[in-house]
Amino acid sequence: MITVTGTAQHEAWQQKSMPDVEEVRPGVWSIPVLFPRNPLRYTLSYLLLGTAGAVLVDPGWDSDEGWQKLLAGLEHVGFPVEDLTGIVVSHFHPDNLGMAARLKAASGAWIGLGSKEGIQRGNVDRPEDFAAADLAKFARWGVPEPKLAEVTFSAAAWAATSASHEPDLRFDDGDYLPLDGTRIQVLFTPGHAPGHICLWDEKNRCF
Repeated sequence: MITVTGTAQHEAWQQKSMPDVEEVRPGVWSIPVLFPRNPLRYTLSYLLLGTAGAVLVDPGWDSDEGWQKLLAGLEHVGFPVEDLTGIVVSHFHPDNLGMAARLKAASGAWIGLGSKEGIQRGNVDRPEDFAAADLAKFARWGVPEPKLAEVTFSAAAWAATSASHEPDLRFDDGDYLPLDGTRIQVLFTPGHAPGHICLWDEKNRCF
């Protein structure tokens, strides 16, 4: 049976406010990151603490506002960004991996991605074409023209992923994160993206 670990995130979403930094399980911290000029408002990064270092999951959309929010979240936890050892990206979308390159530059951490997730090189070499195709796709799905800009990413946003489009590590289904003092397993969960991954924390029994 799956049990919800808390209600704070749900309540904040309903109130259209930013949730607080929260320790959802021992050594597992939820850090909200601003998603500027988007109706989602924010995404959630997760800091996984080990005995020697930590891994951050999905650092979020690349923006100066989001970067400051992420740094503030790490400061709240009491974990210096330069001590980060790894960055896990659940899938290759800008609102998940956008700040991975910036975070790697600040910490020297590795970047890891599921082995089945493709690298969308079109956004690196031809971001205008990639953005146009994305826009056309949502138009075919019936999104009204005035709303298209709210649900699609610009060419600049797709191009911004280029700095982190080659991961340092690739994870297979059943692999464990290289984080001392933890047993956190990679699980393939295709759907939202073909190579999407989730993580199972065996010690905390947290998904």
